[in-house]
Amino acid sequence: TQTVLSGSEEQISRAVTTFKQKSIQATLLPVDKAFHSRLMDKVLNEFADVAKSIPFSAPLHIRFISALTGEELSKAPDADYWVQHLRQGVNFVGAMDALARVGVSQ
Repeated sequence: TQTVLSGSEEQISRAVTTFKQKSIQATLLPVDKAFHSRLMDKVLNEFADVAKSIPFSAPLHIRFISALTGEELSKAPDADYWVQHLRQGVNFVGAMDALARVGVSQ
């Protein structure tokens, strides 16, 4: 099982140190933003404004599985969905399970 943590550089460094002391493998990902965390709160309004200016539509011939909810979406995600996606955790396992339920194997 793999888990991705998001937070301040100091918080993540402390977590990595603790994990390594307990012989738990931990790797820092080379990113410069703490997506899917409260550290995105300060940009949510601006992000929402930009997202609301984009016309979203459903894909024509493919199903859309949400990594936010881990479920198949019945309609195109809107600006609010993408704002939530920026701020909330990713449900990768749920999304992979949903893909398997609809017959995706590769």
